[in-house]
Amino acid sequence: MTEAISTTAFAGKTVLLIDDDDFIVDVVRQSVGPVVSALEVAKDGVDALEILKKKDFDILLLDLKMPRMNGVTLINHLRDLKPHLLGRTIVITGNAESNTVRAFISDNGCMYLPKPFNVRELYGAMTALVHGSGRKAAGAA
Repeated sequence: MTEAISTTAFAGKTVLLIDDDDFIVDVVRQSVGPVVSALEVAKDGVDALEILKKKDFDILLLDLKMPRMNGVTLINHLRDLKPHLLGRTIVITGNAESNTVRAFISDNGCMYLPKPFNVRELYGAMTALVHGSGRKAAGAA
């Protein structure tokens, strides 16, 4: 028997997904879109930066490897422009095993969720972020 996943913590929250992978975008749209107040998508750091200059979000879901501007560069811009958003960021990456990547993410106050992930792990990471618990998401070592 599968335990139900509570999504009540996401009510009224706004999410910006920054990822160029159509599969990830579709999964997040289908799983997160219905349980949050608003979900916007940026395909790379350039588009995300333009959106973030105009408004804030409660949760940022950020891939590291993207065209035009990668997630590392976007985090560096956020540190200068809107440092409060770093604590609202979950980095989703297939490179979470690298000590360098994990240190960079942690040093900037972000959480991370290693790829591949499932919806339960994504909800767990978002819940931890909303409740301010932990720097690592479900499944991270």
